[in-house]
Amino acid sequence: MNDAHNADQKNPFRSTTFWREHDELHCEPGYRGGDQSKTPFNFALQPVQDYTFALGITFRLDGRTLFVDALVTNRCDAVMPFAYGGHPGFNVPLGGEGAFEEWFLEFGPETSPEAFEFGAGGLITGRRHAFQLSPDGRLPLQHGLFNTYGLFLAKTGGSVTLRSEKSPHSVTVRHPDMPDVGFWHAPDELPFLCIEPWTGMPSVRGVPDDLAVRPDMVRLSPGEATTLGYSIEFK
Repeated sequence: MNDAHNADQKNPFRSTTFWREHDELHCEPGYRGGDQSKTPFNFALQPVQDYTFALGITFRLDGRTLFVDALVTNRCDAVMPFAYGGHPGFNVPLGGEGAFEEWFLEFGPETSPEAFEFGAGGLITGRRHAFQLSPDGRLPLQHGLFNTYGLFLAKTGGSVTLRSEKSPHSVTVRHPDMPDVGFWHAPDELPFLCIEPWTGMPSVRGVPDDLAVRPDMVRLSPGEATTLGYSIEFK
């Protein structure tokens, strides 16, 4: 993987309770001075490839839908390339209803996804191929789909629903800002599935990786901010 992955791991996120109790520390996204560890936007403790940035994540529950929005701010004096992705996972079967294999992923109408090809060591080869869904746009779950590197798709139509004919419950992940989605679980037959919207993919095997020129990176000018989000609807 490259520096586009896990760049925020060393940074403790502060809760909204903290900011309610420390209103004097609140500042606008364009703020560029002071003690960066005490702003409401998360900073890299060490620059990533000479880039310094702020990352703030907001969770908002509206009825049965959870909205997850990430505010990314470029704090350096150069154009900053980056990728962002979510990490939601769900117990399968939902509510213990049915077996894992009785659940499926359902995509939108006329969706024609493409699968990223993985090579040795888990790095992508740079090639994609058409991924066949059932005529009704479904992908039945099988542990074997996810046991090696997982399944990573492009052109999914911006949403995917996890559901079963055995249950009235479902989960829909909508990701209009993120073109790629990873589906995976640990390499054992465990009862869960991660559905991860991403803006970019890992490094291509055998190709020198320069984030500044990669076509799938989001780019921010100095001082610029952008919001990327996805939502999860529970039924």
